[in-house]
Amino acid sequence: MAMAKLGFGDVKDVFRDPDIAHVIPRWLAKHGTHPVSVFLFESGGEFSDSNLQELAPDILSQTQQSFPLLVTHDLAGTVWTNRSTESVDSKIAAGAVSHGIRIVRSHDLARFASASVANGWNDSEVATELLTPGWSRMDPPNTQIVGVVRRYFPKPKVISINLNDTGKVSLGDTLWVRLRNALTPFQVQSMQQSNSAVTLAQTGCIGVEVELTPSQVVSDGDVFLDMNVDVAPSAGRQTSALRDLLGEFTGGY
Repeated sequence: MAMAKLGFGDVKDVFRDPDIAHVIPRWLAKHGTHPVSVFLFESGGEFSDSNLQELAPDILSQTQQSFPLLVTHDLAGTVWTNRSTESVDSKIAAGAVSHGIRIVRSHDLARFASASVANGWNDSEVATELLTPGWSRMDPPNTQIVGVVRRYFPKPKVISINLNDTGKVSLGDTLWVRLRNALTPFQVQSMQQSNSAVTLAQTGCIGVEVELTPSQVVSDGDVFLDMNVDVAPSAGRQTSALRDLLGEFTGGY
């Protein structure tokens, strides 16, 4: 399961009695010396602030000695193409911080676990991301978001990226892109802007060659600049995240 792949030890399934109405942890785990209680929320609708306010008292009452991690599998049954642009509600994020609860969507956890295994992220990077209260999509460590995927072109294999106001990309940079089931790095070996080859781009839209397929790319998938400038780019090995990492719980794909 994902927690074990991310370096959490002593991961134990918790027996769940369907007759018990109050919230109970789905898994118990440890990260180093930090005990973690993992709760699972499943719903056909989108996770809401009212869901958090309803769950928080029960979660906190059971986690005085452990860190509460809430994994949400919302929009269950919705096809992935309609889930690719899921936003993170700022009110829920603020509420999670105030309650001291970390919230993560199931498929973001799967992507993060897959990338962690493929790229050898260390335990401290994983712990910093997962054991910090709040709610956000799981980002690669030591990166800066520079834009989002706008479109995929199959011939040649190119993604267009809308850079944000602070986005700055140069030839030779390593970018990470949030794909359907993965977080994958690649090195910028050619880049165009306004139909002209460029070596540096700041804001606007750029086209970058990639070794990706249409089924991997999602519109509005986040694009990050790798800040580890002295580290050689990872090969971005692909791993099968969902069944292998989450066991019986496969998320919404």
